[in-house]
Amino acid sequence: MYRFHSYIQEALRLVEHYACNEPFSVYLKKQFSLDKRKGSRDRKQITDISYRFFRIGNSFPEHPREERMWIALLLTATDPDEIIQALKPEWAEYCSSAIHEKLKLIGKSIADLKCFPLDEYLSREIDQPEFQLRFLKQPDVFLRVRPGNETAVDSVLQKAAVGFRQLTPDCLLFKQGIQLDNLLQMNQQVVVQDINSQKVVPLLLNVFSMSDTFSVWDCCAASGGKAIQLHDLFPDSKLLVSDIRSSILNNLQERFRQAGIHTYTAQLLDLSKAVSMDDQFDVIVADVPCSGSGTWSRTPEQLRCFSANQIKDYVVLQQKILTNVLPSLKAGGYLLYSTCSVFRDENESQIKWLEEKFQLKTIDSGLLLEKKLSSDILYAALLQKN
Repeated sequence: MYRFHSYIQEALRLVEHYACNEPFSVYLKKQFSLDKRKGSRDRKQITDISYRFFRIGNSFPEHPREERMWIALLLTATDPDEIIQALKPEWAEYCSSAIHEKLKLIGKSIADLKCFPLDEYLSREIDQPEFQLRFLKQPDVFLRVRPGNETAVDSVLQKAAVGFRQLTPDCLLFKQGIQLDNLLQMNQQVVVQDINSQKVVPLLLNVFSMSDTFSVWDCCAASGGKAIQLHDLFPDSKLLVSDIRSSILNNLQERFRQAGIHTYTAQLLDLSKAVSMDDQFDVIVADVPCSGSGTWSRTPEQLRCFSANQIKDYVVLQQKILTNVLPSLKAGGYLLYSTCSVFRDENESQIKWLEEKFQLKTIDSGLLLEKKLSSDILYAALLQKN
């Protein structure tokens, strides 16, 4: 019982001293390296408690810090929780209860939840109460099965008795913590890609068929998940990928090697500055740097760390990038814009800006959100240049 008290106090200390200047996972690793007495089980428990505390965001500020921690542990519990059973046995039977029953136990309601701190900036499509609940649990893991691998992947998973849900013929859902690297050939057979991320590139099927040949520039390619999907959907396309970070571009090229993709060009480019491209493209994919607010249930420390001023910074950067890449889009060509943000200034307001400043025509746009799944939220828009 003492060790549970110790875990809670250590988690509270770590959260209190976290300065938001690096990912919390990096901060934790540094902190744990200073105390070799903690074993792997200790570190795992403290990590779990810390993240669960972040998940309630700014909810219940009227309560003392340690009391808020207990509330966080209750609200984020999904199964019998050994810490609650040991130290709050009167709550133990509620660990698997619906959220409204847990809130009633502590004299609260859904309206008291303020997990997300900047709700006045949300895109109009967001349902506020439902949105707040998303942060109380860790998102699931989604795999996209690459074409031709469906039977082999299913056979491996069935043989290994791995639990999963098949959401579509090429999208599989797994719970966090399941080890898949030793079962499946990552990038060759499957790609780790959120279900809503998987919906961005297929917007091009509104204007192209899978047998079409066209040139495409994935200008902020990052880890390359969408670029691999581009290749899978449109194997005859001529692909250029670029990013500002050499390390990221190197990782992307290694993923391409694993995926068996060899016919592409890669360039290191800073698109916040004007660039001169040799080619004009039929398609530009702009998965622009953003707040990442649609993924904060994976990094819940951002619920405390992010400020409204940062939204403006991202909007300015996005507009610089778009201004610098659009001259390379052919007349009649298509811009596929996306963010993993829930803020309207990064989403629908940017589309309005593109329509007004560059006279682009919107073909399709909107939030990509699965209400019944624990997944990321993205925004995507397909626009055409006159």
